[in-house]
Amino acid sequence: MSAIQKNGKVEEVTILVDDISEHKQTEIMKNEFIASVSHELRTPLTIIRESLSLLSDELFGKLSKDQEDIVNPCIEEVDRLGRIINNLLDISRMEGQKIKIVREIVDIVKLAQGVVSTFENKAESKNLQIVFNSNRDSINIYLDKDRIIQVFMNLIGNAIKFTDKGKIEINITEKENKVECCIADTGIGIDPNNLGTIFDRFHKVGKVMRAGEKESGLGLSISKGIVKLHKGKIWVDSQINDGSKFCFVLPHYKTEDIIVEHIENDIKKVESTHTRLSLLLLRLNNYADIETNFGDKKANRVIKLMHKIIHKSLAQGEFSFIKEKNEIILFSDITRQNINILFSKLNDILKESLLEIDSDLKAELSFGYSLYPDDGLNAEQLLKHASNMLLKNEDSDRN
Repeated sequence: MSAIQKNGKVEEVTILVDDISEHKQTEIMKNEFIASVSHELRTPLTIIRESLSLLSDELFGKLSKDQEDIVNPCIEEVDRLGRIINNLLDISRMEGQKIKIVREIVDIVKLAQGVVSTFENKAESKNLQIVFNSNRDSINIYLDKDRIIQVFMNLIGNAIKFTDKGKIEINITEKENKVECCIADTGIGIDPNNLGTIFDRFHKVGKVMRAGEKESGLGLSISKGIVKLHKGKIWVDSQINDGSKFCFVLPHYKTEDIIVEHIENDIKKVESTHTRLSLLLLRLNNYADIETNFGDKKANRVIKLMHKIIHKSLAQGEFSFIKEKNEIILFSDITRQNINILFSKLNDILKESLLEIDSDLKAELSFGYSLYPDDGLNAEQLLKHASNMLLKNEDSDRN
């Protein structure tokens, strides 16, 4: 829209309209085609891979040198094609907003170190040094473990691929409300003119300088999509022949934010599946006494034991979380009549388990619960109802 003014007043408005319906439909058809073809390729590719593996493992007789020179490259190419198909499926799901992330509390420092260890041999073969730094020994963050591993694999893999000498440096930094992860290299760098499109589909890193490199050009696009799904952001700083530095940040949720998000997601789920949603809030009332008499490590061990016992009793799709140092919240599909039975069962199992730690340890538990939609229509109402009930039960136990 553009205003046409005369003597300072708007006389007319020019409106240009572009119908993008056909373009949108083409995009949908293209994504559906990619997803369909990728699915269709998976089965025959798996059969080919298994057949080649049987030959490579010499189950049908020893291979000659010439035969090995044929079979081994074929396995590598089939594996590469498999990765491309998986990447295409990921891109298709992301653009169709069908991809789901399953988040949990994960130590991202330990996660990144695990990924780095898988690249040590490859880096060593190129005489590259890998340096890992973190401003915390442990940083627990709410994320999809497999997906963030995928991001680290893509970024570290690219760093090693396009670096011939020097080092790869990985830095994990915990800040006030976020965690920043950076992978820097001393490699060939990226032309500044390409930085604006580096995260686009099928864009190949260093394609001008290394046209012979075998890659799909989807890794960075997928990494951007994964980070975006986590409500984070990703960027790159680079200069030709001066290395590259890829960074991404993930929000550092507070415990309360994680619980609220989980409840709201579960509410949407039960509305579409017509199942039940119940919150069970457990509190170890004598946590402070255990901490005073047995030490904070043992008190923390009791809470972790409670969480482990609960986790073992969960059905598929149910979720438990250590809410506070002395509280655990359980998201389940149980009726009001069964909650007392469940609490009694968990209490009995905990008492028996504590005897194995220390015969003098005693656990005093209280619980509160809420059911959707009877006790609340949103996360805040459900949490408040469960907390109020817990306080009433705690006062009743004391009296």
